[in-house]
Amino acid sequence: MITSEDEQLRQVVKNAIKTEMSSTQFWKVAEHVPENEFLELAQSNFKECMLDYDHGTVRIRRVPSFPHERAATSTFNQIAISLIDKVGTTNFDSLCNNIGTTTLKVNSQVYKQPDAGFVPVGRMYPTVLIEVGWSEALKELQDDARTWLTSHIDIACVILIDIQRIASATLGRRMSMEIWMSELIPGRREATQVSVHPFGENIDLEKALPPSIPFHILFKGVPAPEGLDLEHDQCTFDLVALRDKIKQAIIFEDQQAGRRSI
Repeated sequence: MITSEDEQLRQVVKNAIKTEMSSTQFWKVAEHVPENEFLELAQSNFKECMLDYDHGTVRIRRVPSFPHERAATSTFNQIAISLIDKVGTTNFDSLCNNIGTTTLKVNSQVYKQPDAGFVPVGRMYPTVLIEVGWSEALKELQDDARTWLTSHIDIACVILIDIQRIASATLGRRMSMEIWMSELIPGRREATQVSVHPFGENIDLEKALPPSIPFHILFKGVPAPEGLDLEHDQCTFDLVALRDKIKQAIIFEDQQAGRRSI
């Protein structure tokens, strides 16, 4: 049941979106919000933003843009293509789900929304999450990765895509992929392996080894699909294709912004 308090909170979020659209940081929206009210708010599916909840404080995290969304979906699609190539099936839905920006409970009184997530059939929570930084700084993305990897939902890997918002006149636009993987360490969970893969406009990728993650990470805790060798098979990423997709999205968004300003 939607209460007057729920409607007031929705209006606060809408007002923040209208007045803070150009902000590159997350914005604090409201404090002392009961958990049940936040969960009601999260079902509103605001297209203009993503929401976090941390012990009563609701924050708008970012305004998803076309480049932001394209980077997340293209990265996830590369996982899908790599998996389909290995197991020889076109029925991808029988293997996993993409949770998109579903609100996940990270820890007690803490909720976050990733940009995308790989959930193998048989698991309740994702094994791999994707976070994109377009209006977010790289440090914030890295903080997101640490939060996810220390959560109670057993995230095995976080893929960060960092995109420089304003391109350099001499070096072009900086882009990078960071792959954070974790293993269970007695008493705590932390990133035990971080690999960084620049793929900006000034980077020659012809001789670079493509980044990859082992398929046993994607299917952690569940049976592997038939035809997949968890010990040796890797999910690889085509950074040239990813860069092209992001550049196309940036050009399209710039064109749309130009039309809106006329």
